[in-house]
Amino acid sequence: LIFAVTNAKSQSQEIKSIDSLLNLCVENNFINGDILIKVNEKPYYTKTIGYRDNSKQEALKPNSSFNIGSVSKPVTSTAIMQLQEKNLLNINDKVRKYLPLFPYENICIKHLLSHTSGLIENLDFDESDKLKLLTNDNLVNLLIKYKPKLQFEPGSKWSYSNLGYDILATIVEQLSKMKFDEYMDKNLFQPSGMSRTFIPITHNLKQWLPKNLTEKDIALPHSFENIVSCFVTNIDSSSGDHKDFFYFCGSTNVYTTVYDLAKFDIALSK
Repeated sequence: LIFAVTNAKSQSQEIKSIDSLLNLCVENNFINGDILIKVNEKPYYTKTIGYRDNSKQEALKPNSSFNIGSVSKPVTSTAIMQLQEKNLLNINDKVRKYLPLFPYENICIKHLLSHTSGLIENLDFDESDKLKLLTNDNLVNLLIKYKPKLQFEPGSKWSYSNLGYDILATIVEQLSKMKFDEYMDKNLFQPSGMSRTFIPITHNLKQWLPKNLTEKDIALPHSFENIVSCFVTNIDSSSGDHKDFFYFCGSTNVYTTVYDLAKFDIALSK
């Protein structure tokens, strides 16, 4: 009984400390979002702060869906490891085994997974390509066209590459004969109970919303001044750059909630 009372007091003090820190962040516009802390697979602390649409001061609802940006990469790597478990690939294989026109002979799948491929972070495009909508369907041809020089011999160094993870998503599509969003929904999101998670394949979010979600369930990044019919012109909430001529999946563009991420964490541990 004494232990239980002492533990309850300690937990109460911890929660007060977390609240105090988050309130300070809110006052200084440092944070906006849904917070979940778990202990032993059970919710220990939850809080929703800030706005769904910062420009309109529209309050954020609990369990809202966010574009999680580069946190999408563990989702992509999980798909690759699933395919290895099914003996459809081996991460030690060369990428060319699955994408025969891939213009780099010595890059293996494991190099893409570990950011040791030598590929640059992102592709640059000329004006002719900026008139098109570039997707994962164009990716190999774009690499053939531009063939950016590798920064180092594959496997010899480390350098962060979004491009590498977009290629991984393309491999998933090639082997599964499914679009990346369909594969992930069938093989990860649904089995894990991640009912509020989805991957849009174009900038128009409204077209890809699951039936149980509406536009009001989506949190908008602060960099957006306004949005019309959920048409996103910039999915990068940190740079503020206008990039509406390409839309790649694999490195980013998973939309999910903090509670679905908790389900993902549980699924990975099984």
